[in-house]
Amino acid sequence: MPEEQKNNIPAAQANPPSQATPASNQNLIVGIVLSTAVLLLLLLVITQQSDGSKSSSDSDDITKLKQEIEDARRANAAERASRGLANGQSAEALSAKIKQDVDQLSGLLASQQNRLTELDDSKATVRSLNRQVTELQDQLATSKNEITRLQEELSKHR
Repeated sequence: MPEEQKNNIPAAQANPPSQATPASNQNLIVGIVLSTAVLLLLLLVITQQSDGSKSSSDSDDITKLKQEIEDARRANAAERASRGLANGQSAEALSAKIKQDVDQLSGLLASQQNRLTELDDSKATVRSLNRQVTELQDQLATSKNEITRLQEELSKHR
């Protein structure tokens, strides 16, 4: 009977279900890694193509920006030159230039202070002369009145 039982056993039960073996696990892992690598290469190709179309417009923008920077540097250098400052001037030379400018400004300030003092003196002189003119005008008016009175007296005595 044991032989009959062996013959009567269905085929599914006769072959035990396949179990995952280490070799099949390795094959599965290698397949996943390879498919991931292929997807990454595909993404790399797509991004390279899209970057290639943008590079010409980007290089134009970069060129324009570099030109603007260069123009700004030239304008800055011209402004510094107009103020007497050289490009790349050392700190010592710059401090000497500042000291020279401060000395010139101090001289100008002293000169202006002297002129203000002279102006104040001139104003005082003008005020004094105006008082003298007013006094002389008053004396002149008094003298005219006296002359008129004397002429009237003289004409009465004649």
